[in-house]
Amino acid sequence: MGILQSLREVPGFLAFTVIFVLAFVREQKLAYISIALMGLGVMVTGLVEINMTFYLATIVMSIGFHYFETISSSLTLQWIEKIRQRSF
Repeated sequence: MGILQSLREVPGFLAFTVIFVLAFVREQKLAYISIALMGLGVMVTGLVEINMTFYLATIVMSIGFHYFETISSSLTLQWIEKIRQRSF
């Protein structure tokens, strides 16, 4: 369990690399990719039979989760501002 939790947190430490990825990919497209990675990791987790595959699926899921959590608040603020401008 310790190995799994350690591997799961590595992408959390690397979440600052979102800034570099955003230089090449638009923010909304990165959110879609992150959600797809997270879903893929969760899906593969249910199908694995070997520990190494389980670890790999956990890392993929964690990368998707941490990247999405990093940019989700920015995307939310962008949409809230547009909604407020329309209602007034």
